[in-house]
Amino acid sequence: MKNYRLDKGSKAHFSSLEELAKGFNVKIVPKQTKDKLKLAKQRVNFVKHCKHCGIVMTYLSDSNLVVCKNSKCKGEPHELKDREGNVIDVIFKPVFRMLDDEGTMIAANLFAEV
Repeated sequence: MKNYRLDKGSKAHFSSLEELAKGFNVKIVPKQTKDKLKLAKQRVNFVKHCKHCGIVMTYLSDSNLVVCKNSKCKGEPHELKDREGNVIDVIFKPVFRMLDDEGTMIAANLFAEV
């Protein structure tokens, strides 16, 4: 156990668990499951399906976006109205979902190549 202790005179400050693990030379354990079928199911459940076409959405790596890449999916309809409330035109917005910080960390762990 002496290998995992700091010297008496040293002062160390760690701001994250990764820095602490590096400071004590502890191997970092990956958070991704080893079972390939379970991993595929977790990925599908995380990104969900498009509300309009039903196809599984795609996570864009190194970002915080999950988008629908189906070429036939028009997207979410949005009505443009004038001041009286009459519908002028209907436009289609692309279907996407923005992830928060926690969701981005989960997606990075799920979609990392191990």
